[in-house]
Amino acid sequence: MENTPETTAVDGGLPRRTVLAGAAWTIPVIAAATITPTASASGTLQLAFDKTTYNGTACSTITGAYVTVTTNGAATTGASITVSLSNGYTFSGGSTSATGLSGTNGRYMVPDINVPAAGGTATSTATSGSSTGTATLSASTVPDGIPYNVTTPIQGLPTGVTATQITRQETSNNSHLYVRGSDGKIYYSISGGTLTPLASNAKDGSLYACASSSGFAFITTSGVPMNITTPIQGLPTGVTATQITRQETSNNSHLYVRGSDGKIYYSISGGTLTPLASNAKDGSLYACASSSGFAFIKSASCS
Repeated sequence: MENTPETTAVDGGLPRRTVLAGAAWTIPVIAAATITPTASASGTLQLAFDKTTYNGTACSTITGAYVTVTTNGAATTGASITVSLSNGYTFSGGSTSATGLSGTNGRYMVPDINVPAAGGTATSTATSGSSTGTATLSASTVPDGIPYNVTTPIQGLPTGVTATQITRQETSNNSHLYVRGSDGKIYYSISGGTLTPLASNAKDGSLYACASSSGFAFITTSGVPMNITTPIQGLPTGVTATQITRQETSNNSHLYVRGSDGKIYYSISGGTLTPLASNAKDGSLYACASSSGFAFIKSASCS
């Protein structure tokens, strides 16, 4: 006789075997649904500045920058953010990094950024754990080596050339400005007007022009003394000029040259040099204005 499995009816008319079988399939579905929020909470922090590039000007500040912190697109509160700067850009006090927490809107407000005088391009980097975000900092450079007449820039130097030395003197009608450029040329300006080149191969620091005259003197890079654009003769063979001065009287210009032999030589209006003194300390020669005298400091010697 064949045995038939027992099936007991339950409320609702379904056999018990049917209810139990259905329960066995529904349990894994419930377990899988409880895992999904956990996976969502493990998203990676994303850091983003509000701009890709912040433009400033040299010697000023960049303000209002902020970093937004999100996790899976949602604002993240309380994340620790460190922002670091490069290439001379700093925060208050000279620090190159600043740290703070993101607010309820996910934002960390970056402190004011000081732009260096050199300007240029730098990177601002935000870090939180292993997450980073970057933005570019950019500012024009404050030009270096611009010649000024009183408070007005003097134009005319070629692109890329800066002033390394300047002199200024007066006549009854005009001021006369001479500038030694980084290209070794001497440039001239009347009363702050556009510079024009007058001479070349000037030794740095050798330009001299003083008081009520419109002339100048300098030393070439090879040590030749010059009255305006004319070489001054008379130094002994092998002796070079190390310092020169020039001043005016009513009739003549008076030029004094300190030679590499320690002697001081004198020229009237660019004529041949004659020795006047010896053992002059280098750099000590001084003569100025409308006179024909000079002063210097003597080195220790027996003569």
